Amino acid sequence: MSIKTIVCETKSKVKNKVARASMAMSAALISSALFSPLAFAVLPTTEAPSGGTATGGLMANLQLYLKEYGALIGLVVCVVAFLLVSVAGIASFNEARKKGEWSTFGVVVTVGIILIVLIIWLANKASTIL
Repeated sequence: MSIKTIVCETKSKVKNKVARASMAMSAALISSALFSPLAFAVLPTTEAPSGGTATGGLMANLQLYLKEYGALIGLVVCVVAFLLVSVAGIASFNEARKKGEWSTFGVVVTVGIILIVLIIWLANKASTIL
């Protein structure tokens, strides 16, 4: 082995050790900052669910939070359905322009609108049942 390769290997080993030591020190500083008593001194209180504060304790509050998350999931499903119907409508419009089959475009748009209205109606019904 030449001296040059030995020096390069030593340099890389020293760099690795310095990098590990600096990462360990930064992790120690961050964890000490996060777990100090001052870090927890001014945390805000948890916001009550929109259904009101439950008098039944923790389980009643969890049920109210789950109801809100269920409504949120319903909204996400509605948005995804709207996007899928929009993409299908645009694709069938482009196909109708090229081939001249406008009846297929009309069927896709009509069924898509009915599907979106049905999904929104079901999401509203589900939010009242929850």
